[in-house]
Amino acid sequence: MTRLAWNSTMPAPTKRMERKTPLRARGGSLFPKRRDRSYTEWIKTLPCVLFGKLDHVCDGPIDPCHVFRTRACAAYDRGEVVPGCRFGMHRKQEGRTEAFIAETGVNVRLIARALPQLYDEEVGRG
Repeated sequence: MTRLAWNSTMPAPTKRMERKTPLRARGGSLFPKRRDRSYTEWIKTLPCVLFGKLDHVCDGPIDPCHVFRTRACAAYDRGEVVPGCRFGMHRKQEGRTEAFIAETGVNVRLIARALPQLYDEEVGRG
């Protein structure tokens, strides 16, 4: 007697199904052309955008915070990130940029648009 699949009257497969295309290797980016590793490393050297503002206390390392779209939504790195401390600013801003701007009075989107020019001047690309 043949073994049946749990949800069918058809016989259960006896061997694993062969894949025609390999799975994407782990650790890679879905959008590699939109990543700029040297730019994000430079962003990490800058102080948090809230440093010295309000009653903010920076907590944790500096991370590049995407303020327009997330990386999962194919956001570019250049012109769309600002430096923010991981546990203070980044957690407050993540997913709610408009409310963050209203709450802090710091327009992180304008800062994000201005940073690539500063980067080009510092690194010597401009």
